[in-house]
Amino acid sequence: MRNTYALGILSMLALTIAVVATPVSDSFACLRCPNPSSVSMGTAASYAILAGSTITNTGSTIINGDLGLSPGTAVTGFPPGTVNGVTHVADSAADQAKTDLTAAYNDAAGRTPTATVSADLGGQTLTPGVYNSASSLGLTGTLTLDGQGDKTAVFIFQAGSTLTTASASRVNLINGVCACNVFWQVGSSATLGTNSLIRGTIMADQSITLTTGAKVDGRVLAMNAAVTMDTNKVNVCTNPTTSPTSITLKSITSVPWGNAVVVSGSLVNKNNGAGIGGETITFTGTGAGSLGTATTASDGTFTASGTSPLTAATGWTVQAQFAGNSLYGAKDSSVKPYTTLPHATTLTLAVSPASVANGGTYKVTATLKDKVTLTPLSGMTVSFTADSPIVIGDMTTDASGKAVQSGLIAPAAGTYGIQAHFGGNSQYKLVNSAIKQLTST
Repeated sequence: MRNTYALGILSMLALTIAVVATPVSDSFACLRCPNPSSVSMGTAASYAILAGSTITNTGSTIINGDLGLSPGTAVTGFPPGTVNGVTHVADSAADQAKTDLTAAYNDAAGRTPTATVSADLGGQTLTPGVYNSASSLGLTGTLTLDGQGDKTAVFIFQAGSTLTTASASRVNLINGVCACNVFWQVGSSATLGTNSLIRGTIMADQSITLTTGAKVDGRVLAMNAAVTMDTNKVNVCTNPTTSPTSITLKSITSVPWGNAVVVSGSLVNKNNGAGIGGETITFTGTGAGSLGTATTASDGTFTASGTSPLTAATGWTVQAQFAGNSLYGAKDSSVKPYTTLPHATTLTLAVSPASVANGGTYKVTATLKDKVTLTPLSGMTVSFTADSPIVIGDMTTDASGKAVQSGLIAPAAGTYGIQAHFGGNSQYKLVNSAIKQLTST
């Protein structure tokens, strides 16, 4: 029993030593890389290699990502090199990527430095910030970038002229740093030494040269000159892992057509259930016409209102949509149906005169209105019923909502009840007027 226990302790100790001794690998996976304060790469984000004049390769270089050239047209060395992505040469995609690269370069160059660094970054451990050298930057040995537990930490290095790394030099990322959020803005050209490992996006005003065996976990982007490679490996930095989201749209209450319809719901981070505030929600569907957009409150809830469709019907639909961003994934809610109801109506009746001699004439006037909007309803059929022997029949309402029958002959002396009726339709509810009396003398 004692030996078994001792073996167990030794096994656990060996595992602990193995974990501690595990070296930093040549690729880095980010749990959550994007950051709104990072440098936006636009369409250049998918390019592992992008150059202005030429792209030249020697040996079995592997490019994991897109390769682009503009305005130059000469790409050589593939094969034996391999591009695991799309190649764009002097086309509209490459042109746009170069435009976006220029914007990203200017963004990085324009950031206010938080510290000035020496020409050689080797042997240092740096925390998130903007590091500036008015002249060149170099790297001998190891540079460690410490995210201090912030998985969205951003590092920007500004080199006034060149960036040069020595053979076997490397950039290590610890405590949550993502290669996607490391940027090297180089005022002239960059040269990466033999078997060196650089992490981040290199944006050089002129050329970038990767000597034999150099690796880049990020991007190699030369604005105006060439990219030259020799048996290298470049893994484009991507931001595939945003936090998943869940968006809920509550059931929608039926409303009279043309009235305000109100929708509400919530947007949450699916990882922890927390509401996501400050995000834009859009709406689509047959019943979403005038809902516009909503902005989520700090707890992730949202409300929007608009005018419902101008017809009564069942099965109108609304779906809430979140387009996503660099931090949170896009998500659509389930589709919610609702019904627009017919409008209630009012129908008034007037008999004029209310008292008339036998054989004299009188008229009846029925007025039909939308009870919701008080709008007169034209073109509607109004029918009349009356005590025998009075027969009035049906009339159609005019532009003022009135159905008028005049010249009616008063019957024998007596009191007679008259009533108007609207039978309703798909848009308006049926209604009966009050009974009015006609007295014949």
